[in-house]
Amino acid sequence: MARRTRTFGYTYPELIDWNTNVTDFFGQVRSEVNTLYNPAINRNSTSALISSRTADVTKEFGGVTFELAHNLGVNNLDMQWTIHVQLRRFAYVTTFIIDFFLGDPPESTSAWATAPNLVGSHAQFITSNVSLVYSNGLPDTMLGGQVSLTYMLAAIVARGILPDLTPQFVVPLLAQSLTWRARRPDGCMIDIENLLDLSIAVASRNVQPATSMKQFPVYGRVQHHPEATNGKPGCAKYPHGNGN
Repeated sequence: MARRTRTFGYTYPELIDWNTNVTDFFGQVRSEVNTLYNPAINRNSTSALISSRTADVTKEFGGVTFELAHNLGVNNLDMQWTIHVQLRRFAYVTTFIIDFFLGDPPESTSAWATAPNLVGSHAQFITSNVSLVYSNGLPDTMLGGQVSLTYMLAAIVARGILPDLTPQFVVPLLAQSLTWRARRPDGCMIDIENLLDLSIAVASRNVQPATSMKQFPVYGRVQHHPEATNGKPGCAKYPHGNGN
């Protein structure tokens, strides 16, 4: 009974679920989602759009705005790149953030969150009285998170620094330039080695881009690239595993 909100006498502007069949309804919802998050479907070739754009190469890895990422159609590219993070649920004594950069971060931790070359962050909340909550010892639960690399890499391709998003070109760049640092909310830096069971990996997925506003992109299997993080503090000590 709760599958559709109209059972309860209301709906939403994007859910025109009356006087329609299931196929048309799903197609209409996909169109609404794509209008918001994947407008590049209407272009002839998003990959061609990336390769044809120009930008100030001197900016290198910085200054990627939301508008630029939106215009590059990063949600409808034929390859997606992601940072995978695994670590203990209580990996540290207090809340912490791991910031990922292409290139070196600013010297001051207060500037990390707004650094031009910041790729993204993984935050983990840990209450200050956690030892009181778990008086018999902290559980060994593992957590995972992901940070997208695609928008930054797409901008780098647009600036002519990389030819395309294939592993042949992306992995060597990440091996040289991908860095990460950890901090507490008060700005104090945390030694990466002090985060219990931290395992950071880079993965890619081939994607079949959507060709209609009523379709979603189709994602292939995950492929991990250990050579992108090998030798760096907190890098994956074992394969995260491949999957859909």
